[in-house]
Amino acid sequence: MGKKPYRVISVFSMTAAFSSGLMTKAEALIPQYVGGFRINWPAIILAFLCLALGALAIVYRDKYNAQKKNSLSGLRDSITGIGNLKYFDLNYQNTVSDRKNTQYHVAYIAFDYELIVGMFGFETYQEMMRFAAQNITGFLAEGDFAAVISQGAFAVMLKTEDKNGVTERLESLLDKLNKFDKKYKTELKAVFRCGVYKISSNEKKSENAIFCALQGYHHAERFKSFLVFFDMKMLLSDQNTLKYKKQIVDGMADNQFEPYLQMIIDTENNRVCGAELLTRWHHPEKGALMPGVYLDLIHQVDLTKEFDFYVFRKACEVVEELYRIGEDKFTVSCNFTQTTVSDIYFPDTIAEIASDYNFPHGNLVIEITEESIFHNRKTALLNIEKCRNMGFGIAIDDFGTGYTSFALLCYFPVNIVKLDRELLLAAEEERGGRLFNGIIELCHNMDMKVVCEGVETPNQDGIVKNAGGDFIQGYYYYKPLPFIEAKKSLIKERKRKKNQ
Repeated sequence: MGKKPYRVISVFSMTAAFSSGLMTKAEALIPQYVGGFRINWPAIILAFLCLALGALAIVYRDKYNAQKKNSLSGLRDSITGIGNLKYFDLNYQNTVSDRKNTQYHVAYIAFDYELIVGMFGFETYQEMMRFAAQNITGFLAEGDFAAVISQGAFAVMLKTEDKNGVTERLESLLDKLNKFDKKYKTELKAVFRCGVYKISSNEKKSENAIFCALQGYHHAERFKSFLVFFDMKMLLSDQNTLKYKKQIVDGMADNQFEPYLQMIIDTENNRVCGAELLTRWHHPEKGALMPGVYLDLIHQVDLTKEFDFYVFRKACEVVEELYRIGEDKFTVSCNFTQTTVSDIYFPDTIAEIASDYNFPHGNLVIEITEESIFHNRKTALLNIEKCRNMGFGIAIDDFGTGYTSFALLCYFPVNIVKLDRELLLAAEEERGGRLFNGIIELCHNMDMKVVCEGVETPNQDGIVKNAGGDFIQGYYYYKPLPFIEAKKSLIKERKRKKNQ
């Protein structure tokens, strides 16, 4: 039998012909024999449709599973695997809308995660989080739920009306949580504390309930308690703190903290070679405020790190501007507190901020205190090494008082040592003078430069120069100047030297 010529026809046309009972007409459009064999087209088409539908079902199944997985992962904490803040909020809304006369409490349970990470590392922090999550989920009763709501913090919804019962249950849980150091044989002395809030009948938002429980936690921290129930008086007593905190935040946002420079003199030629960046708060109501007025307040309202990085950004702006006008050798130093230096993200934040500016990193000196190194040696050393590798200068500020250890000069990559003014005052006596000279000689033997702070008289100026101090900072030469005035002074000095 001769082969019939093929005719092209769409699958959709064949499917329509088949499903309409017109296969006879369709057979006239397609070949019935291939290679001498009769083709059963209805069976083939039916099989093709089944395969297509099956493939489509698999695609939709995988897509549904992926969406479901993504949805669930968006409600889970990545470290512990339990619910996150979004999970807590969803469950809270469902619970509040469904409840009738049942009373609930929200417990805010947390520990000082910055201290743990700074002193023992991120792995220990993760172990603590998993340990806490395991104990908290094992503690839950019917109708309760819990979630990780921030770093080192959990929120627990407790279905109970009895305050004494809540207290007894939570004290038992805290006792288990505070045995972490015994279980893992560490020396971190972890302290979990708890604030509790009894949800009112009209409390519809989870963030309000968590905020009130958090105030209880803050009071537990302040008074070294383990468990504190929220009281409205807490908000009244904290009213001034919240007010000041807002003023400081607004002040940073509006650049009310203006940069000042106190010049540093090179003793070799008596010329300005650098400066320390300071700040003055130009308060919209109280006028110019000195650092002694507001630095303690910044610490009290827990904005120390935010302010440190604000000042560092100002230092970058100053160095970039001076570099732009030709002061390519001028160095500016910037202070950091213990809290900031001990943060594991310190070098990353430094790098991120500095990347917004154009200047040689060696023109900016990061000043750290001996206290920062003493309390968090492992983390501080790692952070300082990273900053040094980025090209920044490193200085120890106020050396010679407090936590002085000459061994620090061996272990830490320091370029500059800034001697505390007390050493200079003592150097006006014979024994103090020998000590002062010896420290400068020791630093020089370690290839470190020495800045002598607090020089205010001709006699002190002579003591520093006779001892071989490299640089001088003090009112004898310059008081702190607003950056605009300091820049004008540098431009004037550069013109004077050029005309000589």
